[in-house]
Amino acid sequence: MHKHSIIASFILVALGIVALYLFETKNSVVDNQIEKDDSISIESSSTTINSENVIKTDNSIQEQDSTSTALDTSLDLIPEASSPAMLSAHPWTWVRTEYADKPTFISSKASSFIITFDGKDQFSSKTDCNGIAGPYSVTKRNISLGQMISTLMFCENSDEQMYGEMLANVTTYTINTKGELALQNAEGDITMIFK
Repeated sequence: MHKHSIIASFILVALGIVALYLFETKNSVVDNQIEKDDSISIESSSTTINSENVIKTDNSIQEQDSTSTALDTSLDLIPEASSPAMLSAHPWTWVRTEYADKPTFISSKASSFIITFDGKDQFSSKTDCNGIAGPYSVTKRNISLGQMISTLMFCENSDEQMYGEMLANVTTYTINTKGELALQNAEGDITMIFK
């Protein structure tokens, strides 16, 4: 009987090594594809945003000087990378939200907002206060986040409500040449950027 448990342990270890190898190989292939696609010359657009046009929610953020800063807001696609599989490649951290008709919003707590897609049909997100989760579905570049559930802790000065409302209205996604995930509403006037 002892011989059988040694064999079973050996098989479990071997399966773990194979699974780790497959995971690393998958990530290596994805990384190589991104590096390959980054080397392709793609024209990107950049927008100049004056520091007065950026909303900051925390006074402790140092003010930029009054000179204009060029921010690349390109949504150039990585051809194979804007696939449903890339959504689940890693957790995505909220960087900013760009609006067509008002200043870019950068939360002082943006690094607390992390969304993860499981590669099947569920997403979860940490916020600066609670956790959010729910179903999602993807068809080509269209994405739909279903009924969200949330923990119910109260946090003063949280950006969670705005974040949740923006997520609820997302209809399309892209991954740009910088590896940023852009989630956009149906009207195309609100774009959440994740890194």
